[in-house]
Amino acid sequence: MRFVERSTLTTVALELEQRADATPTFAVRAPTGGLTLSATAVTLDTVNTTLSGAAAAGASTVTVTSATGIVRGRKYLLTGAAAVGGEFVTVKSIASTTITLVRPLMLAHASGATFASTRFTCAITAAAVGSIGRGYRIEVTYLVGTAYQQIAVFPFDVVRTAPVTYLRADDVADLDAIFAKRLAAGVWFPALADRAWDMICARIAVKMSPGAVLGSRDLTIPHSYLVRALCLENAGSEFDDMRKALAERFQQELDAHLAAGPIDDDQDGNVEANEGWKPRTITVQRG
Repeated sequence: MRFVERSTLTTVALELEQRADATPTFAVRAPTGGLTLSATAVTLDTVNTTLSGAAAAGASTVTVTSATGIVRGRKYLLTGAAAVGGEFVTVKSIASTTITLVRPLMLAHASGATFASTRFTCAITAAAVGSIGRGYRIEVTYLVGTAYQQIAVFPFDVVRTAPVTYLRADDVADLDAIFAKRLAAGVWFPALADRAWDMICARIAVKMSPGAVLGSRDLTIPHSYLVRALCLENAGSEFDDMRKALAERFQQELDAHLAAGPIDDDQDGNVEANEGWKPRTITVQRG
């Protein structure tokens, strides 16, 4: 999560590093540190089961006592925190109580080990994000056992309008017939797309003030080029030229799609001729 639209009720889904033992609470703080929403209960995912058999390192499946509530594509925590031998896994498919994982296990897990969700949702009221600004944050307070854990912080910006993407795996495959073959084993397309989207939002945040972009921007096309470029990062040196070409095309498409709509750089309510999204430039000076 990078952008939340101003004065809009927003429900966000986030993950903790451990499974909370009681209902966590969250607060929203403005860039100055003041509370815009005080302690409010989150909705914690109900999945909290155990392994019904041991699972060796390298295994691609695990069996659970109950698969109720487990969702394909979501992450779950096995055994507990990383400090006690835990690890996160992503569910690829579910057949009765057998769970197939996106990637093989890195660690071994004993029968009876916990298989739990750390996912929660929280509703941010419209009043809590009524002012445009960079540096808002959600702070989550939770306990494991009877001990309070370090407060989990999730930063975001409040903007006039947030960019959107509708990218699906088939959209990328339509542009690149052998895209699926280049995906390394264990790479989950939704996670790859999410990482690329986070990178796009970070670029926009660095270059423009939160209230500058007016009107919605559909960034599905530049998103698709960045996903293809990221896919080639570990594909071997023979794909370096293709990766660079895709990265350049991504930047061209991002510039074009953002420049195609109104930009109010000084946020005075007017769009002047000197305002707008500027493509990358390199300044050269002669000595």
